[in-house]
Amino acid sequence: MSDPTRPGVPATQTASGSSASMIQVENGADTGLGEALSAVTRDISTLMQQEVALAKAEVRQSASRAGRSAGMFAGAAVAAFLFVLFLSIAL
Repeated sequence: MSDPTRPGVPATQTASGSSASMIQVENGADTGLGEALSAVTRDISTLMQQEVALAKAEVRQSASRAGRSAGMFAGAAVAAFLFVLFLSIAL
């Protein structure tokens, strides 16, 4: 049961009107405060694991780009050196 003023947000009161000891979740089942806190803790843990995985992927992608850039710079340096070498031989 959702809050009628905010669609998609679970209601915070049970059918009897009490809001302190029971929380009504989206599927309509009444759960205790301990179960709700357990669910929140589990969701936060999952979120943190996903954020760490995302950060690792971003660092890996950034390192890959930096490696490619360094390789291209080194190739350009070798090409410039050979150009100067052959130019000095030709003159």
